[in-house]
Amino acid sequence: MKTTEWRLSYVNKEFSVCSSYPPVVIVPESVSDDELRRVATFRQGGRFPVLSYYHTKNKMVIMRSSQPLTGTNGRRCREDEKLINATLRHGFRGYIIDTRSLNVAQQARAKGGGFEQEVHYPMWRRIHKCIERPVWTSWLPTATIHIIVKL
Repeated sequence: MKTTEWRLSYVNKEFSVCSSYPPVVIVPESVSDDELRRVATFRQGGRFPVLSYYHTKNKMVIMRSSQPLTGTNGRRCREDEKLINATLRHGFRGYIIDTRSLNVAQQARAKGGGFEQEVHYPMWRRIHKCIERPVWTSWLPTATIHIIVKL
């Protein structure tokens, strides 16, 4: 993939930011490693949004991350907003696909988790599409992965 919009980041080279991410991740060029560290503190398990798929012809992407830690007080992170918005081309909107039901996502807020607030992510539409977790994953933590799709 040759593009000036994305870069390799070694912010996690010693697994110090996120133990479940590889040492090298692909992120928007306009977001610094210091900003990624701040975003990681705002996302459950430090799983900040990273590139998972890039369509070379239309430049649409899929990014993955964990839920934001907005909690009941609606905490926000401007660096997170910057990172997510950096994936949008001018004049385009995107979708945040939350793989939990709306009810489960709202319950997570009481435990410090939550979801992206529309007021802080105005160019994004959040969709809740519950995905059944296979029985063999029942031993895994209940952390939910969000998929961010640029359309």
